[in-house]
Amino acid sequence: KLAAAAKGHQGFMGDRALYTKARLLESKGKTEEAKALYKSISADYPNTTLREEVTRRLALLDEATSGTASP
Repeated sequence: KLAAAAKGHQGFMGDRALYTKARLLESKGKTEEAKALYKSISADYPNTTLREEVTRRLALLDEATSGTASP
């Protein structure tokens, strides 16, 4: 419901609602769903103030799911 509600509000706080949902998905071990949501935030909210954090979370999840660690 949170993601659906946020989709209709492309401006004010929609990005934060989706980010919060992605973090909750991560905490539940739903990595692929979280990654999809982070990618959606990047695509739908290119000017979000969360851009760096979303990029960082995606990189961490990609690293975790690829089974390789960065040096």
